[in-house]
Amino acid sequence: MDSEPVANDVGAATPGRVQHVTLVIRDEAESRAFYTDVLGLTEAGDRPELPIGGLWLQVGDMQIHLLVPPDPDELPRARRLDRTPLAPHTAFEVSALGPIVERLRGLGVDVILSEYVDGQAFLLDPSGNVLELNAPAGAQ
Repeated sequence: MDSEPVANDVGAATPGRVQHVTLVIRDEAESRAFYTDVLGLTEAGDRPELPIGGLWLQVGDMQIHLLVPPDPDELPRARRLDRTPLAPHTAFEVSALGPIVERLRGLGVDVILSEYVDGQAFLLDPSGNVLELNAPAGAQ
């Protein structure tokens, strides 16, 4: 059986923008409070009915999906943030680092500044996911 060759259009076959990132969480209510009340993200209203707990958050034109996994082994390991982490993390762009770090610390969130790059700070969400705050150069 003869078949026609497939066009090698690399542009059509490569991923585009990041649509969403999924993080696993321990507790839906605690994570909702942290991400909406502490970080100021907005809950998206397009989460489908799923058999597991979680929430969708809008961040600019993309989303972060927080899910309570059925297998606790999928949760992040417990960690203490005492230096710049090289662990997988999700980075958020902020307009200026100083004000948000001050506000988070005022709310009792442990935030550390990067030892490598100016304008970067790291924190943990209530489930132990590493988050980065990243300000443009000169906007600390």
